[in-house]
Amino acid sequence: MSQTIIKHIPNGFEHWAIQRSSAITLFVSLMSIFIFSTNGFLIGFLTLFIVLIHFESGVETIINDYTHNPASIEMSFLLLDLLIIYVSKSIFLVALF
Repeated sequence: MSQTIIKHIPNGFEHWAIQRSSAITLFVSLMSIFIFSTNGFLIGFLTLFIVLIHFESGVETIINDYTHNPASIEMSFLLLDLLIIYVSKSIFLVALF
């Protein structure tokens, strides 16, 4: 039953849902940093990863909307994924040391 429902949902809905849920989670985590600053490191670390998810979803939407050449789309997605991996590793290393 759920598989048939998922098949009828447009592909853009997934980006929309990720974008909205990451924005809400980002807002809640930022508010919790300002209100409850006792464990700000952990919440801040998680907030940076939520920012990455939100950023990636937004840039993917821009690439899909404004790029029409399939080779350019694939290259853009590859470069975006490499950028996200690099930034994730950098955040982890900065948090580690």
